[in-house]
Amino acid sequence: MGEVLVDEAFIQLEENRPNLALTVDDDELPVIDLSNLEDDASLASVAAQIGHACRTWGFFQVINHGVADEVIENILSEAGKFFELPLEEKRKIGKDFRKRQLGFCEPDRVHGVRQWRQGFDYLVIGYDEDKELTNQWPEYPPELRKWALKFSSETEKLGMRIIGLVSLSLGRPASKLSGYFKLNTRRYTKLHHCPPCPAPHLALGASAHEDEGALALLIQDSVGGLEIKRRADGEWIRVRPIPNAYVVNVGHMMEAWTNGEYVSVMHRVKLKPDKGRLSCILFFNPIHGTTIEPLEEILKGESPNPKYKPYSLGNYFAKPEELVNN
Repeated sequence: MGEVLVDEAFIQLEENRPNLALTVDDDELPVIDLSNLEDDASLASVAAQIGHACRTWGFFQVINHGVADEVIENILSEAGKFFELPLEEKRKIGKDFRKRQLGFCEPDRVHGVRQWRQGFDYLVIGYDEDKELTNQWPEYPPELRKWALKFSSETEKLGMRIIGLVSLSLGRPASKLSGYFKLNTRRYTKLHHCPPCPAPHLALGASAHEDEGALALLIQDSVGGLEIKRRADGEWIRVRPIPNAYVVNVGHMMEAWTNGEYVSVMHRVKLKPDKGRLSCILFFNPIHGTTIEPLEEILKGESPNPKYKPYSLGNYFAKPEELVNN
């Protein structure tokens, strides 16, 4: 293996390590313009694009989405200032579930391997599942709280628009899926920083994984690093950073709702030796207590074949294999 440049706890299994010599761009990954939704024809066109993206890729990007550039630029700027703080300062507001406190996150483990990243977790006010969870905010940067909550508030409004379009893409009224959601509920947001890595061929900022929720809405800085596993051939492809665009991906809940018609796909974060990466992600999920199961409208024919067992959002962290009918 040669010289070990990072703590062995961060080293991925050999089969999971990224090939730095291979970078495949996402020239076909849909980029969807939300600027024109004023008439039925425009709505139908955008909904069809979203449906194609959800069936084929499980990912797409949206531009002209209505969230002000100022919001995106400021949350990335303030997050960057926070992650530049000395480790001992960040640890003063460390996340501690025993105390029901959110905040700074040390590098976490996925399947026993530490992720080359730090995080900051917080909730939008109005979280309806566990009112005892509290946000912790640093003294510096003083504007982080303002822009973090603004980012989440504006992003969840965008999420409501997108979930309505997803519903339309399934041939249902926009209210069919949006009725499961409301503002200021279960809006878990994560800020992530992946520092420069001396051995990007050995570690990952996020190991390959799928998301459990309905949709995830993410912004990434110009450094990029997000890759998805293309369903057509299993190739890892780069999600090209587009200034102020959102990356949207399907989670397990949406896959279950559509009985597998819309797909959740593997994605990961590749590192760079000379540049750090910032991203902000909001998990857009339905209200607590919602039963997740294939929609009746999706189950067609006289002998419907649901592929997923019903489960409650209270069982949100159930493993995917526990949700599939065998």
